[in-house]
Amino acid sequence: TEFGDYWNNYYSNLGLNSRNEKLKSNSIDGENIAYQASQVKLPVVKNDDEKFLEEILLEEETRHITKETTKTPKLAISSFVSPTLLLDSKSILSSTFNANTLQNDITVSYGAKVSYIITDNIKVRAGIAKIDLAQNTNNITTSSVSNMSSINAIHSDNNFANNPENIKYTSEISILNNAEDFPNKYYLSADNKMNQKLEFVEIPIEIELNLFKHKRFNISAIGGGSYFILTKNEIDITNSTSGKLKIGEASNVNNTSFSANGALKFEYLFNNKIGIINS
Repeated sequence: TEFGDYWNNYYSNLGLNSRNEKLKSNSIDGENIAYQASQVKLPVVKNDDEKFLEEILLEEETRHITKETTKTPKLAISSFVSPTLLLDSKSILSSTFNANTLQNDITVSYGAKVSYIITDNIKVRAGIAKIDLAQNTNNITTSSVSNMSSINAIHSDNNFANNPENIKYTSEISILNNAEDFPNKYYLSADNKMNQKLEFVEIPIEIELNLFKHKRFNISAIGGGSYFILTKNEIDITNSTSGKLKIGEASNVNNTSFSANGALKFEYLFNNKIGIINS
């Protein structure tokens, strides 16, 4: 029969003339015959239902493995660099200088943040950043300490301000307020530029809630607080004659402070690692 021919051909391919010859050639004892027969691997014939089920299981396993390997990590580390500009048109040192011409410098802030993703739309983040602030005040008149002592003695009853509020002097030069009220002999130099520089280390702790997500564009709401540590506090005077000289520091700035934060963040991602953020 066709079925018998099939097995004869199968054993012929194994180097035997027939299945009977295979058994005869190993008829030393019954155990040896059973052992030899167990070594022959017969073809497994699967029906269409078994093949279909196997394909489904393989596809599901592949999808599960792919999902596991592409799963978004819970922890993310990012860095940032951004320009910083004071938007206030008034003096951050004292209202005494509000009548002067003020100029706020653009500085660069930078830092790093660690984010923990709670869900696809909520994450908690903390980090560290360096923030610089700078403001220039033009048309400043200076005087010496000895001249200021004479002014105090002469005009003490008139309540003239000889020392602008919020400046702690560390040099022999001070700023002369209401210079037009005093003779020129009390001037050390006129038409100076005063530059105030402040630097902080910021440690923020915030929660970010995703409000809108479309492909590469995201909108999020941010709320939290920041702890600030003052690392630089300088007030300089600059003129064309003597150049730049440090005269003191601001006394209205705390060495440490805390602030509450709230903002909207607009984010555009070029790829998984680089993007533009405005908040």
